[in-house]
Amino acid sequence: MNLNLKEILSEAADFYKGNLKSLMGFSFILVIFMAIFSIFLSILGLFSIDDPWDNIVLWGFAIFGLIILLVTWLALVIIFAPRFYLGIMVYINALMNGEQITFRQAYQQTKGKYWALFGRLLLISFLAVLVTFFSTLFFPAEHNPFVNTFFTTLLLAAIFSLFYMIFPVIALEPVTRDALKRSVRMIQGNYGNILLLYLLTSSLLSFFYQLNLHSLEGNAMGLVILGVLYHIALFFVFPFAETVIVVVYRKLIERKENQP
Repeated sequence: MNLNLKEILSEAADFYKGNLKSLMGFSFILVIFMAIFSIFLSILGLFSIDDPWDNIVLWGFAIFGLIILLVTWLALVIIFAPRFYLGIMVYINALMNGEQITFRQAYQQTKGKYWALFGRLLLISFLAVLVTFFSTLFFPAEHNPFVNTFFTTLLLAAIFSLFYMIFPVIALEPVTRDALKRSVRMIQGNYGNILLLYLLTSSLLSFFYQLNLHSLEGNAMGLVILGVLYHIALFFVFPFAETVIVVVYRKLIERKENQP
């Protein structure tokens, strides 16, 4: 049975509108976390590098702050990000079941699943880096930014769509063994639909952001404004994209249970 995209998006939109306040909580955490690092980099670009000695004190503080921020950011990503994303799956699924649950409780339910996701994320990230490398190699951004952004976005979407179910499979199922294989097997016959969903809910915003990054290259203030606008949009888009993932998972599980 093929997934009905209209039905999925409609169901996700209804849930999103009815639970907007609840969903904004984890969205706020993620977006603020990402925005601080992104905007700091953009502000750093406001300093003139023609003669760094003119701003040696500012550069010293900026570089020191960047190092501290980068180390902190990486530590938080490695320690908390895997279970944070799993917690989102648990939280949304619980709300869809009519359960009263806090995000903290959802996060606690992911205990013991950190390494199950972390190792698989490393593999997926490696494939994503490989795809980005070849895209940059064959479609250099300096020659045609649009073509580079288009193919990079499309190829990354193809990779991430293949493992679209990895988060709910690990978060919502008691057994994490062979989770990668099971997540791929779940979307058999629906890969095209999953790819389209991912492009609409995740890739589209990123595509326009990356495309404008190229056009604003050298315009530090423009990059700051673009970063702010992007993260405001992400604040609302991210929880909807995660909701769509859970809706798809529930549809596929329902289909599996109804099979003779």
